[in-house]
Amino acid sequence: VKDPVNALIDIVQRLSVRPEDVCGGCQLNNLAQEMSPLDAGFRKRLETIFDAWREAVASVLRQGQIHGSVRRDVEPNDAAGLLIAMVEGYGSLAKNAQDPKVIKAGIKNIVGWLRSLRQPGNRIVFSDTQHRDRAKRFKLQHESRSRDHDCSQPPPRIRTSGFPASGLG
Repeated sequence: VKDPVNALIDIVQRLSVRPEDVCGGCQLNNLAQEMSPLDAGFRKRLETIFDAWREAVASVLRQGQIHGSVRRDVEPNDAAGLLIAMVEGYGSLAKNAQDPKVIKAGIKNIVGWLRSLRQPGNRIVFSDTQHRDRAKRFKLQHESRSRDHDCSQPPPRIRTSGFPASGLG
């Protein structure tokens, strides 16, 4: 990854802010919250997913340190864990509030934190035209995701087959 910070920012900015997604919350987080205390095998499989996510983020941050784009004082594993906690935490807060504005504010805050991971002097500077184009794409993307949705409706059911150790398959 040429610029890991920018890559992570792009991923965070693509988080869904559609009301129907906010209302149901993150399916991975929902499963972790509900199933982890009930089934050790299920918890272990979820832990594997979270570990892979954390390692993928930490790996790109380490690469950024090698190439001089990420600050040397950043501990990649800790930063990766914090990023995941912020994404999942804002998702939970937005689900509880049933309000896409919460996740939109979270995205803004996470992006600000990610920018702080850049090596000083390695700030990406966009021309006015590039900045306007990125801002326009971001706004259009989020406006198109924010159509009306009735949050009083339950989220879609999650398929649980294929998890025999959970007793749900």
